[in-house]
Amino acid sequence: MSIFRALVLISLWMPLNVIAANHMHPDVQLLDRNGQPAVVTGLPMASDVTCNDCHDGQFITQNHDHPQHIATNCLLCHTDNYDADAYFTVRDSNAPSWAMVSGLQQGRFVRKNNDAWLWRSEVIANEGTLDAATLGIKASDSEACGQCHGIVYAGSEPLTIGATDTIGRLTRLEGAIYSGQKLSVSGLNIAGKATQDRAFDVHAERLLECTDCHRAANNPIHGGAHGENLSHLKYDPRQSDLSSYLERPDHNLMIGVAGGDGSCKGCHEPEDNHSWLPETERHFATVSCQACHITELYGPALKLVDDTVRDATGAPVLEWRSKSKANNATLGFEPLLLQRANDGKWAPYNVTLYRFWRDAATNETISEAMVDLAWANSQQSNASVFGAMTAAFTEMGVAQAEIATVITPTAINHGVSRDSFALSECEACHTLNGRMQMSLSLGPMPADYRLPTGQDVASVPKMAVSLDSENQLHVSSADSVDLELRNNTPILLSIGGLVGVFVLFVVWRRFKRSER
Repeated sequence: MSIFRALVLISLWMPLNVIAANHMHPDVQLLDRNGQPAVVTGLPMASDVTCNDCHDGQFITQNHDHPQHIATNCLLCHTDNYDADAYFTVRDSNAPSWAMVSGLQQGRFVRKNNDAWLWRSEVIANEGTLDAATLGIKASDSEACGQCHGIVYAGSEPLTIGATDTIGRLTRLEGAIYSGQKLSVSGLNIAGKATQDRAFDVHAERLLECTDCHRAANNPIHGGAHGENLSHLKYDPRQSDLSSYLERPDHNLMIGVAGGDGSCKGCHEPEDNHSWLPETERHFATVSCQACHITELYGPALKLVDDTVRDATGAPVLEWRSKSKANNATLGFEPLLLQRANDGKWAPYNVTLYRFWRDAATNETISEAMVDLAWANSQQSNASVFGAMTAAFTEMGVAQAEIATVITPTAINHGVSRDSFALSECEACHTLNGRMQMSLSLGPMPADYRLPTGQDVASVPKMAVSLDSENQLHVSSADSVDLELRNNTPILLSIGGLVGVFVLFVVWRRFKRSER
């Protein structure tokens, strides 16, 4: 291998905090799907073909745990300042093949002329060959992941969330924000934030990238992957060849390092610093690390998605956790503790209620277009919204329109706090009003709606749904929890106190008798 090629490979491998923009990567000629210069043919660029000169694009695409449209778009994760919103917008347009290149630095290399996309003159002048710095080629980082997965922030300015900002799954369903910024200096309207000295996530605070845990199986920095014939090894320290890895990086991302199985034990040894915890082994066997170390979430997490009605913009009605209606402050919410299906351990969850229209005769969901039309008709009717929409669906040929509901729990694994903010007091859980007995609100229940009974998958943790006196739905764990010892602590203390007083009285009486 030449010295130049070795330097190129090493520069690609080095962490982002060492090399922000990769200036050692060779020049790149933008190729179309047929392997021809895209600016010559006038066709859109295909990144998996373009990158094939050094990387095995076919292998990467076939060994990728993301959807096909993500797996074939190398630019999305590996170029700086990529505009993911532009990519997804154009992908849903009448020219989806141009979506990939449209996201390159806000269309810097292409322009739109009516319905046609054209390469800009400065790209054509170089026959479609650009240097790595111009393209912004880089190793994937947390902010690249955040374009799709949730709010990730590593800036120095106070963190804010705009009304039109894209909120990915990590934040939308978990309420987690991956940022090392302290709550007290953020730009969010968090109630009492002046006293909040914790970061949004301790791993981000410790400068860990998403790829430190969600990693390529054959990444040599993590020791590589061991084959089936090495199954007796928990961790293989021998590294894969760097050149082989860069040619064929496995994109079926693993979770955990140093042979970890996705649990916290991939990096941590909790047994070594939890000796203070009563009945330590029993706690480790029944309670997940996340249950105590993810105490409160401050991102916008969905509580209710009501697709049966429309808001002022014509979109489904959304309700979010954490928001105070009085001053729009973010209060933060405590996750619900449920038993995980895979190991039965208690772990934190957010729970979201989805409402939607379906045809009970066929069990098929009624289309968005039909719901839009029925909603518009209901606004012109004097009948109740439920009655007017039901009548509109009947006119559209729906045999038996009804409102269906699905309750979806989402396990929370981000938004971890450092040990000083973790739950450590027994009373946090072992009381009648503790975490093990809490519930989460699911929003209001209109009179025409029925109680939700459906769950999206059979393996979700057991949950109980109830309706309070204000017609608000709540969800809690359906399993009973053995809290007898702690729930009876006041009684035991009272009995112990009485026994102690009696013993002191007996001792005092004997002492008095001995004085006579």
